[in-house]
Amino acid sequence: MDIIKGDIAMRKKISTASVLSVSIISFLLVSCGTPYQALDFWGHGFSERKLSEQSYLVSFSGNESTSAIEVQNLLLRRCAELTLSEGYNYFLILDEKSDKKTSLSYIESSEEYSRDEEYTKSVQIYMANRDELTKEELRQAIDARVYLAYNK
Repeated sequence: MDIIKGDIAMRKKISTASVLSVSIISFLLVSCGTPYQALDFWGHGFSERKLSEQSYLVSFSGNESTSAIEVQNLLLRRCAELTLSEGYNYFLILDEKSDKKTSLSYIESSEEYSRDEEYTKSVQIYMANRDELTKEELRQAIDARVYLAYNK
């Protein structure tokens, strides 16, 4: 009987250790880069501001583990999703502006400054359907459906 109780206790310890290990690994994987999400408490993710009936200012901010290219890809993904949700098929980037924000944080324990780099990219987009665009605009426009089909 004591052997069975000991076996059950050991299984509970192993099970608890396994759950804890999986939780830690999951946390580390999630905290590596900025996930595709609306702007969170820490200022990471996408945001948009409607400028007119057919234009928005769209931004994506990544943390220090999110590359500038990944930020750009996630920004364009948000532009494509927003375009389709507003009932349009194409978007044009009207004014592209890229910022590299640098923040300094003070670490009391070592009395040193550490540098964290975060990337934010913003674009102003104009959304339209095919019949609303000139031939020149159509050559520059991004088809939101095609973009999402190849970049999800």
